[in-house]
Amino acid sequence: MNHDDLEGSELIYGLAPVMAVLQQGKRKVHSVFLQKTAQRDIARPRLDEICKMAKEQNIPIVQRSRKFMDNASADGSHQGVAVQAGPLGTPEILEILGA
Repeated sequence: MNHDDLEGSELIYGLAPVMAVLQQGKRKVHSVFLQKTAQRDIARPRLDEICKMAKEQNIPIVQRSRKFMDNASADGSHQGVAVQAGPLGTPEILEILGA
């Protein structure tokens, strides 16, 4: 991955937003970040599903410290997971019109 690939990318964090990004496939996902000490008891099934989807899509999974995750998320509510993803594309006019 070169620097140009990250142009305009953003960090999206939290279990539901990360799952949505991976399921919808509307963004190029560069990496999935998992907190090394993520609370895996309650969130375990969703974290496992995120890892499974990332592997199926050949997206690197990178372990990060809690400090990194806290600093990277604006309000610290990352739930132990984030993705670095490209911008959401502009929908084609035919897609908007439902054609």
